[in-house]
Amino acid sequence: MTTSTSRKIGPYEVVKSIGRGSFGIVTAVKNAQGEIFVVKQLDMSCMNHKEKMNVVNELRWKKKNKKARGKRGKKKKKKKSNNNSNNDSNNNSNSNSHNHYTKRGL
Repeated sequence: MTTSTSRKIGPYEVVKSIGRGSFGIVTAVKNAQGEIFVVKQLDMSCMNHKEKMNVVNELRWKKKNKKARGKRGKKKKKKKSNNNSNNDSNNNSNSNSHNHYTKRGL
């Protein structure tokens, strides 16, 4: 009989420890579909008020910008244009309209 020694953080299986700092640890985890994520665990009991507020502000910023990032995944291919250079200004104005992020393997 084999026993499972895998650790979990919530619904995520721990892949490996990435680093440790003054206030906590960073761990690579994966979900049931095998997607890799990073979990940052903080010990706020050893932080002063200013440090706690920095954590709160970081979380607010991440939550606010999560919607602006768009869906995670592969970059969309740009459509090739058969138009002449008269439409280049239109293409350039839209070139930064989509931000795509991909998951990084560990």
